[in-house]
Amino acid sequence: MIARSCLDLFTQEHTLSHGEIIIDMLHCDLLYKTMMGKDLLVQNIQGMLLKRNRKEEGDDKDTLFSPLIEHIYKDEITDKVKEVLERATLRFEKSATLPQALARHFYLKAKDFMLSLQWAKDALSKKSNSYIADTLGQVYKSQLKEESSHLEDLSPEVLDKSLKLASKAIDAFRHSQDLAEREETVEREESVDPNDPLYRKRQQTYNMSGYNGESEVLLNVLQVIQGVPLSTISERHKKDVILQILKGNLQMSSFQNSETNANFIAVLRDHEKFLVSLQPRLKAIFCVFEEYFTYMKPRSMERESLDSRNKSKVNTFDLL
Repeated sequence: MIARSCLDLFTQEHTLSHGEIIIDMLHCDLLYKTMMGKDLLVQNIQGMLLKRNRKEEGDDKDTLFSPLIEHIYKDEITDKVKEVLERATLRFEKSATLPQALARHFYLKAKDFMLSLQWAKDALSKKSNSYIADTLGQVYKSQLKEESSHLEDLSPEVLDKSLKLASKAIDAFRHSQDLAEREETVEREESVDPNDPLYRKRQQTYNMSGYNGESEVLLNVLQVIQGVPLSTISERHKKDVILQILKGNLQMSSFQNSETNANFIAVLRDHEKFLVSLQPRLKAIFCVFEEYFTYMKPRSMERESLDSRNKSKVNTFDLL
């Protein structure tokens, strides 16, 4: 609140935008050479750039970025956010969360997935935790959604690229899951008093984002393969055939190629092992969800609605 008021004052007195003020602050070496209160200054600046609003922490709504960054998006150009965050990564070069924020900017706002991937990997190289690993998965997932957004124009090349992106996204999300498990193990091994009121809160902080991300990718893949034309099979029986492929009951080698679907069949054959893994993984993930929300965290109406929609999509293929 105080920091926001100071920015508003500077804006009024010097006719500078919030983005320009922050860039000047990040550029000024002298500001960071003072010893008195330096650590607090750095903490506050990074907090202004990174701390998002969350309803679970008492804020009115969830935000994709910090209130300052959201303000710059709203009142200035999108490139100004890029400039602010890039300048911040140079000023605080050891920070992993700033390149993570840049990765989120590039896949959520700029739709530049190559740069987003670069920054996500940079963040992960500086600090390997479940949240940063999840960001890498989110980059691949967003690119997958972009690639497969027009299924009516699906080509063998788009199908191949989509399945490769899905595989990379799932690898990243599973890495996030592994890291979350390790982080939970470390917390359990710490000396904690079960009567401590903070103990229950700690138990509820398990990072589930890797499971959420993987389930969303798997559901996206189901939608993609629904769009694959199989000319030797009627639309009426197509769903049953796809279901048998996903359950591993029908091998791609059994298909008779035609000029229309030969290239699609070739792509599916290349990714057959991956496709067969979808069904058991979906079942395992929904079991994890049930256990988590039954024993660790109360269900919210929003979570109930999301679970219901996801299960409905999966039930379309009779996979659970």
